[in-house]
Amino acid sequence: MTVKTHFLGKITSPKSYQGKVFTNPIHAGKNGKCKKGWTILTAIEKDDLLKNLEQYYELYDHGTSPDAPCVVFLPGVACSTWLFRDSVPLFNPNYKVVIFNNPGTNGTRLPVNLTVERIAQIVVKVLQKENLTNCILIGHSMGGFTAQQVYKICPELVSKLVLLSSSCGHPFTKEEALRLAKDLVPNALQRIRDFNSKPEEGVSYTFSNHFMETQPIKYKIFAHRLFEMRPRQSAVVRHFLCASRFSSFKFLKDIKCPTLIVHGEDDKLITPKGAHMLHENIEGSKLVMYPHCGHFPMVESGTFYDDVLKFIKESK
Repeated sequence: MTVKTHFLGKITSPKSYQGKVFTNPIHAGKNGKCKKGWTILTAIEKDDLLKNLEQYYELYDHGTSPDAPCVVFLPGVACSTWLFRDSVPLFNPNYKVVIFNNPGTNGTRLPVNLTVERIAQIVVKVLQKENLTNCILIGHSMGGFTAQQVYKICPELVSKLVLLSSSCGHPFTKEEALRLAKDLVPNALQRIRDFNSKPEEGVSYTFSNHFMETQPIKYKIFAHRLFEMRPRQSAVVRHFLCASRFSSFKFLKDIKCPTLIVHGEDDKLITPKGAHMLHENIEGSKLVMYPHCGHFPMVESGTFYDDVLKFIKESK
């Protein structure tokens, strides 16, 4: 097992850590020794992250034939299996369904150096472990990044892609990151306070005004669900950092499977520009834009799952 150590912060009794050798000298003091007054965070690296795979997914195959295609749901930042669990009956018994937890959610391990590539490795290992082929990957936001990366490293497992509220990452992500920083950073602390005390106000940025005004009860229920299922803040931060480092731009042209790109016209987290860039660079892809929808079309649109099922059945 490979272990790296990283600074986490000051502690009151640092003596037990003084003199500990760092495997990564970038994070160490002089001569690779731990600086006085600092503690360390031990991170389990890639080889251990791929152990205990059961913690990362839920498999639903009740009544399906052994060779039935498999729908694979990949949630985005700070989300886990709960996000898509209610949709399982829409696909069973014609399809097997797998829903993934992102590292750091639902009690799963949270590595210090989290990357989309490492999440994709978990997905591939699980699909291989369960002997699942003919997989339809449905990735939301950062989960769309994961779906693209899974296709890159193991295209034979993937029959179709559904990229929901996603993009190709860099160079698009850098531009979006600057815009989001301008929009969100000045009120970041207030948004955190709002989310902890009034969830429906804390996540309002991710939904369209139309949805919040026309379906206030549905919005409030979902906002509180997001609040109840939220991971610790360190996971949220690492998820955003993970997403910000990803880029599929150079290999989009290599994606040859049928691909559906779905996006809300009022998405402020990942603007429609991200969807159009995917559509322009993935040959033969289909683009569906939902009016009056923000970052969660599967919640805001009443036709999302119908459109996905139609795409799965009709595309070849």
